Amino acid sequence: MAVLIAKGKELNSLKLRQLVDSEGAEFEGLVVCDVFEKAKDATATIGKNVAGKGGWTVKDFTYLYDEFQYILKGTEEFEVGGKTFAAHAGDIVHIQKGTTMTQTAKPGCELIFLTIPGFRAVGFHIKD
Repeated sequence: MAVLIAKGKELNSLKLRQLVDSEGAEFEGLVVCDVFEKAKDATATIGKNVAGKGGWTVKDFTYLYDEFQYILKGTEEFEVGGKTFAAHAGDIVHIQKGTTMTQTAKPGCELIFLTIPGFRAVGFHIKD
């Protein structure tokens, strides 16, 4: 058992890097940071994502973990089961494990996310 604390300012000081899946494929345009990346006992990933000028889209992705997002700026869209939902600044999103969707962050969208379990538990990593 452990208690891990990350100061909020750490999210802004960490370098955003490319997210990579368990097979080494990059999620195009999806850059993130993880404040608990170096903590060996971390069972969650907490980080930040900032969509650049072109935004990003991940198509038909099945979540291997529960994820919570807090939208800081901009808009993110989710297409699930033929329906499209939009989350805007100030909204909180919960994506349940096993959900398959297409997800699009509009240019300038910024969000904080929490995944349980963390990226390492499902074979993802953040590229150096």
